[in-house]
Amino acid sequence: MMKAILMILYMIVIGAAIGALTNHLAIKMLFRPHKPVYIGEWRVPFTPGLIPKRRDELAVQLGLLVSKHLLTAESIQKKILTVHFQKEMTYFVQKELERLLGSDEKVGVMLKKLGLPHDKEKLDHQLLSMIKTRFTALLDTYRDRPIRAFLSEALLEKLDSKLPVISAYILKKGEDFFSSEEGKRKIAVMIDDFARQRSGMMGNMLKLVLANVNLTDKIQQEILKFLKNEGTIDLVTAILRTEWEKILNWEAGMIEEQIGREQMLSLVEKYSLRLIQTERLLQTKASSLFASFKDEIIERIAPEAVRLLSFWFSEKIVDILGRLRLEDLIREQVESFSVQRLEEMVLLITKREFKMITYLGGVLGGLIGFFQGLLVLFFG
Repeated sequence: MMKAILMILYMIVIGAAIGALTNHLAIKMLFRPHKPVYIGEWRVPFTPGLIPKRRDELAVQLGLLVSKHLLTAESIQKKILTVHFQKEMTYFVQKELERLLGSDEKVGVMLKKLGLPHDKEKLDHQLLSMIKTRFTALLDTYRDRPIRAFLSEALLEKLDSKLPVISAYILKKGEDFFSSEEGKRKIAVMIDDFARQRSGMMGNMLKLVLANVNLTDKIQQEILKFLKNEGTIDLVTAILRTEWEKILNWEAGMIEEQIGREQMLSLVEKYSLRLIQTERLLQTKASSLFASFKDEIIERIAPEAVRLLSFWFSEKIVDILGRLRLEDLIREQVESFSVQRLEEMVLLITKREFKMITYLGGVLGGLIGFFQGLLVLFFG
């Protein structure tokens, strides 16, 4: 009896060892050997291992798996448009903007860190190029539209309210001029010119009158009286308003025809540089530059920008993934891995499962040995 039990135990141990060893060897043969083994010109069967031998096919299949089933356009769109993701992105953008806009670094230093033009000459060139390109595009696009279309109602009302002020300013300047000695001399010259241009009896009569009467003072008084009259302001304002309405109804192209495109671009360049003041801008701290509208950017513009960018990205994701060719990218990455690295990656995920397969092989081998022992005893 003892002999039979020992034989069965022996069969169990041998079966378990063979089962465990066989499974362990099968697992190892997935990766080993890494390269083909030759005896002379004869390649040893099952070399290299399964994964090294079919690495190219594995790379292709992994690329297709990720691009067609895991990282799909639909799954990315669904993730981007979730409320939770939008809140996280908005919080992230707001924090970064708060740090950036509240920085004590100068604008020039920040531009340098971002790899953007940060010296006056280059920045001026870039800004002017952008402004001139945009201005030219606007001229071409809106040349058939009236100037009125470019101005808001509020601005038009404000400009119209300034016409009486402009009229008063013009009349005041005229009053100052004709009250001065220079204005008086101008009146006298005009009277003399008028008399000289008249010939015959009329000219002689004017000369006699001018010799005996000083018309300069009288005409000066009448001009000043006209300029100071309240009705004159209304008259000048009405004239200005009529001309202003004509200008507002001009097509934008008429301005270009009157001034010339090159001259307009030159004026834009000149006044843009004065307005921007690049040198001063580069030396300004970011916190000072954005202080007045920092809260507006962070609280209102940032969330809206995140929302718009999310929708834009979700609509373009199919085209973006198509241009990325994700399956080719993954295939190239996997193909660039060494066999050792592939083995490490697989074992990192499946090491425990591979051990369980080895143990299962031992258990099954032991059970087979046990039943073999029973069969030997039964039929022996």
